Amino acid sequence: MAQKKIQNKRTVLDFIKDDHDRMRSLIRKFRDNLDAKPEKRSALLRRIRDEVVPHARAEEDVVYNNMRKVDAPTDWVYHGFLEHAETEAQLHALEAMEAIHVEWRKLAEKFCDDLEHHIREEEEELFPQVRAAFSHAELEGMADKFRSQKPEIRERGAISNTIAMVGNLVTPSLNEVQNFVREKVTSWRH
Repeated sequence: MAQKKIQNKRTVLDFIKDDHDRMRSLIRKFRDNLDAKPEKRSALLRRIRDEVVPHARAEEDVVYNNMRKVDAPTDWVYHGFLEHAETEAQLHALEAMEAIHVEWRKLAEKFCDDLEHHIREEEEELFPQVRAAFSHAELEGMADKFRSQKPEIRERGAISNTIAMVGNLVTPSLNEVQNFVREKVTSWRH
């Protein structure tokens, strides 16, 4: 009788790593095209944004906020929040600079370096802390939430995603206020 191979479901860290690999690939393409036509660079920036922003919001909500709820080190969590904010600010600045044809190569290179640094730090420093704080089953459950949030986040506008970033950073009671504001902003857009 053949033995069944036990398959563990993928965890949230597996899906985050998948996102990181896609981001690394996009960063390489972007670096390779810094001298390309503006349309190509802009398209690559949009692809990076569409990968980075949903990833960051879902990661903050599902991983960072759960790390704050358990007795786990949080220094890296707050560092991660800061790096997400910096990355998105650089990304928005690059998009604006590209639109008005301002020299932006130096910022583009810094953006790529900073994003690669953040990814490396997360995988080397945060992942072990997350594995220590949660069981495999908990990480599997977090994966479902992480994956389900990303499509909705991708559809939100910049203002709503900025509000969500702030909401993820504040305490859970203030998070209720953030959800209310997000609903209002969404209703104003329609």
